[in-house]
Amino acid sequence: MGVSQDAIDDARDLADQVNGNDGERVVTLWKENVPAYSVFTHCRWRTQMVAGAAGAVRIYEGIDAAEIASVCDLLGIDMKLRPDVLWGVRVMEEVAAPVFNRRME
Repeated sequence: MGVSQDAIDDARDLADQVNGNDGERVVTLWKENVPAYSVFTHCRWRTQMVAGAAGAVRIYEGIDAAEIASVCDLLGIDMKLRPDVLWGVRVMEEVAAPVFNRRME
């Protein structure tokens, strides 16, 4: 249900490496991206358990369009903004999925 704490910590560690931050997390969120960010952070990801020789692994596949629409309804996102919100969520999903699915070596 939602993203695991390990996946969140991995994403933060990766962001620190990329941005060269020394533990301080500073993110600039433009006003026009606030609705998409709000929807993205409230959505549940579709996951699947995959079993192999090394054991079972949870794979983060993405966010269903119905989930995005439901969250837009619950958050009261204006209908005129929804195409942009959907696009923004898909962009964030594309960036986040490889981080969530990264395996510890």
